[in-house]
Amino acid sequence: MLPVVVVYQFQEGNMFKFSNHFKMLSLHSYNTLASLQHGKLPKQNKTQQNTQNDLLLTNSSLNKQQLLNQLRDDMQKIDLPINNENNTLVFSDGNINSNIMLVGEAPGAEEVIQKKPFVGQSGQLLQEMLEAIELNRTKYYVINTIPWRLKDNRTPTSYEIDILRPYVHRHIQIINPKILVVIGSIAYKAIFNTVKAITSIQGKWIQYTPLQISAIIMFHPAYLLRAPSRKKDMWYAMLSLKHKIISEKL
Repeated sequence: MLPVVVVYQFQEGNMFKFSNHFKMLSLHSYNTLASLQHGKLPKQNKTQQNTQNDLLLTNSSLNKQQLLNQLRDDMQKIDLPINNENNTLVFSDGNINSNIMLVGEAPGAEEVIQKKPFVGQSGQLLQEMLEAIELNRTKYYVINTIPWRLKDNRTPTSYEIDILRPYVHRHIQIINPKILVVIGSIAYKAIFNTVKAITSIQGKWIQYTPLQISAIIMFHPAYLLRAPSRKKDMWYAMLSLKHKIISEKL
């Protein structure tokens, strides 16, 4: 039997960075961005929420690959010590036209070598689980919240997450998947701007409201390597993901 799927909702404003190729549609969304980067969630009326749902990339002259190239270039220019310490950007991997997008935490040593997310030991475990539900990299697209390796695999600071959060949202907006798979507490906290523990929501579905995308939250495979007893929880989450893919005919 599949686990019970619980749907939550969160309210967030548009968090996409200004650039020559990306335009905001309202002053409200800029104010929302400023508030969110300081950890505040502004109250919104129905009209404001509807406006945010319309905040899509407006430069139709650029195709998806061009938009991704522009995003990569912009991320290379981010002024953070981790960028200066290690300028090997691990941008993404997989099928840019997939309806399924995975967001992880940060690359490790092997990911930096191959310049691809989830190719190290924990990535191999994740891939085994995904292949068990018939998902390989031709069927999904994957990124990390932090695109550079963190020294000694430390946890990113709140400041680093705040700086990179708009780029993660912009990346999601460009791919515009039907299903978002959020892997690990860092990705969960960054995307949903929350301090809640991932254990309270692992395997559950919530709504990514800026684009009305169904999102499932999962443990990071590195955690499963340290706590093998939690693999059963991850398997239930994978079964729920498989059920969603079948029900949505993706």
